[in-house]
Amino acid sequence: MIYIVDANVIFSALISGKTNYSFFFSKHTAISTDFIFVELEKYRKTILKKSKLSEQELFDFSVNIFKHLTIIPSLSLSAVFLEEAFNWCEGIDSKDVLYIALTLQIKDSILITRDNLLYEGLKNKGFDRIKLFHDVFDT
Repeated sequence: MIYIVDANVIFSALISGKTNYSFFFSKHTAISTDFIFVELEKYRKTILKKSKLSEQELFDFSVNIFKHLTIIPSLSLSAVFLEEAFNWCEGIDSKDVLYIALTLQIKDSILITRDNLLYEGLKNKGFDRIKLFHDVFDT
C-alpha cells in the first residue's frame, strides 16, 4: 500500500515524538508533496512550542521521519488531477488540493490524515481513497 501523507500527520508526529510514527514510516511507502514544507514552516513555532522533545531530539526525530518520506514536487502533478482534486476539495479545504491530486495521480494510494473535517467532507462526497491515520496505525 502506498500512503499519501498530509501535513497534520507530520505535525502530530513531530509534536509527539512517538517512536511508533518512526516505525510506521520505516515500514510503509509514504509520499507527500513539497507543500508539506510550506505548512511545516508556517507552524514551525507551534511545533517547537508543543513538542515534547528537546531541540536536538526533535532534529534527530525529524531526520528519522523524513528519511522514510518521499517528497514529490507539486509542479509534477497533472493539471487533470489538480482540477479533479480542486473539485473534491471545494467547500472543504482548498489547502488539501495537492494532497488529493497526488492521491489521484498515484494508483493504489490512499491519503492518510488526522483531519476529521477533511475526512468526513471527502467521504460525504464519495471520495473513498482516504483514511484517518489512527485507523491505519494506532498512535
